[in-house]
Amino acid sequence: MQALVVIGRDARAVGRAVRSRRAPGVAVAGFVGDDEDAARQMAEEMLGGVDEVVLADESARGRGPRPV
Repeated sequence: MQALVVIGRDARAVGRAVRSRRAPGVAVAGFVGDDEDAARQMAEEMLGGVDEVVLADESARGRGPRPV
């Protein structure tokens, strides 16, 4: 199973990114804020690991997903 964490300052953008990435075999956790280390740590506890960090807010536009 692939595990993703979506992080961003805009709750709506995070929610949209989480919904758009849900699929069979994909676990997604979303966090509102800008502390990537804390979000990654919480997602690892929830999902058992993180394969990819996705930045979802407007300031991250164009950067795309960041592999772990």
